[in-house]
Amino acid sequence: MTETLPKMLELLSQSVVNKTPEYLRHGQLFSVNELYLRTSVEQFQITYGHMGLGQSTQLVPKQKWRWKHEPDFLNQVKMEVAQYDECVNQICNLYKFDKGTTEFYLLQFIKYLAEQHLNDADKLSLVDAVTMFIRDLDQSPITWNLKAKLQGIGLETDSIHLEDGVILRRAIASDYEADVPFHEVTMGFQDYSSKSFSTVLEITMQADNEELARNTLNVFIDVLRFEVTP
Repeated sequence: MTETLPKMLELLSQSVVNKTPEYLRHGQLFSVNELYLRTSVEQFQITYGHMGLGQSTQLVPKQKWRWKHEPDFLNQVKMEVAQYDECVNQICNLYKFDKGTTEFYLLQFIKYLAEQHLNDADKLSLVDAVTMFIRDLDQSPITWNLKAKLQGIGLETDSIHLEDGVILRRAIASDYEADVPFHEVTMGFQDYSSKSFSTVLEITMQADNEELARNTLNVFIDVLRFEVTP
């Protein structure tokens, strides 16, 4: 009996993860140290109308693994992972993609799994990865978790539930902590500034794309700004 596509993708994912250390041992990868700017909070206190904040920053290296020749790795996976051909066939049949398109999507998924296992194994959930991949194939709405840091708004309580999936809360110390790739700071991709904020707007919602989700977030921000304008 043929396994379902989710089960086949789960088996394929486990095979890729199991084989990745083998590629590492055989010298098919090399490591680089990437610099990150780490912001840590040394002191934090917040009450209505007052906030005390003490921060420190330092450059920290993080080891990242890269493929010496990525096409060789992907071709090896195609030949060695038993579930690969069955996954291709099922995706072609279910979604009516041609084989080239199907293999492109599947190899991007495999590449993601291998890189996550090497660089952020503690954050990799195979079940979640398979679920997200199938949602992409289905073109299903995506669950977005958005956050906006707001200035000029103070809360008398720790949080306010505005509606389902929408919370306005006081800032906490971890909101001010981050590890940002240093090249993004130097090239202006990240707005690394000393702006302080005391309130955070969090929204969890489903939307087809990031633009729609961001537009919803901006609507709430505009309403809050209007409400607090004297």
